[in-house]
Amino acid sequence: MGVRTRLVDRGQTLDVQQNDLNFIEQSNFVKVVNYAKHTGADAASPTSNEAALQDVPRSQPQPGPLHLIALALTAAASSIINSQMQAGNQVVFHDIGYVSVKEQIILGFRKP
Repeated sequence: MGVRTRLVDRGQTLDVQQNDLNFIEQSNFVKVVNYAKHTGADAASPTSNEAALQDVPRSQPQPGPLHLIALALTAAASSIINSQMQAGNQVVFHDIGYVSVKEQIILGFRKP
């Protein structure tokens, strides 16, 4: 299974980013395995978030939809993670990215 990346505009709201990622997954037989601010060659002036996409074989069902939650950089994510896990969701990623051009912690969850 290959992994490739896709850039997502940092100026988008969290809801728009969530919709974009879910559309990418469903239309390309992939699943998002990581999502964070872009740290490529032009990282001195990052302009995007970067989604790491892993291929999903067509013989397997597509994963359930991603649910994104954003927190301030100074916030503790542990209570959000615990409540999402108690609701039956698993953590897909937990990293720093952009939401409406502002750096925030972005958490990604989905049902297993």
